[in-house]
Amino acid sequence: MIRAVALCLLPVAAQAQTITLPRGCAAFLTVQSADCSVTNHYVCYTSDAADHLRSVTIYGDGSDFFILTDTEGRWLETTDRLNNVHDRLVTPEADPGLWSELLDDGHDTFDFQVVADDRSRTRYVGTDKLTGAMPVIDGRPLREVSTEMRAETADGQVLWSMVRTNFYSDEYQIGLDGLTHWTLPEGPVTTNGTPVTFYRAGDPGFLSATPLHGCAG
Repeated sequence: MIRAVALCLLPVAAQAQTITLPRGCAAFLTVQSADCSVTNHYVCYTSDAADHLRSVTIYGDGSDFFILTDTEGRWLETTDRLNNVHDRLVTPEADPGLWSELLDDGHDTFDFQVVADDRSRTRYVGTDKLTGAMPVIDGRPLREVSTEMRAETADGQVLWSMVRTNFYSDEYQIGLDGLTHWTLPEGPVTTNGTPVTFYRAGDPGFLSATPLHGCAG
């Protein structure tokens, strides 16, 4: 499961081709995905704990999504600036989702809540399973993960559910999006955030703010 949330508001100029990280932060990976999005993964040495990881995903429509997670994959904070939503993890979790349990046992259940600034809570319940497949994307081996998850209101009303094939990177200790089948109130929707290309420091395309794949036109 892709877990997460971040608070640093990165200045992305309208005409810029790359993002500028806050002082004390350093990027380690840029991922261009199939759904017209680009994600920059980074750490902030001066403000965060040693095991904290951040990312910002920029979409073709100009919207962005920030996430702060840890190396276990726990959602700590998320910020959706388009919809003006900021969530924080409620601790302790009933059943934290942990990469270490998934990697050791081949599966991991999770049951946790996040609270928004308006004090509304959302509960996430589900299961991650390693499929055993090890696809290689753009030269990087990844572990394939099958995820089932539902989101509920505080009183138990199901907001949505989904089944996803996503990925885990041993190299970077991060989860990566994939093909997702959503069951929403308005009907079923399928999205495909599968990684297409990876860029590290020094590569053309590193710290890009411009999605390259799956964009209309």
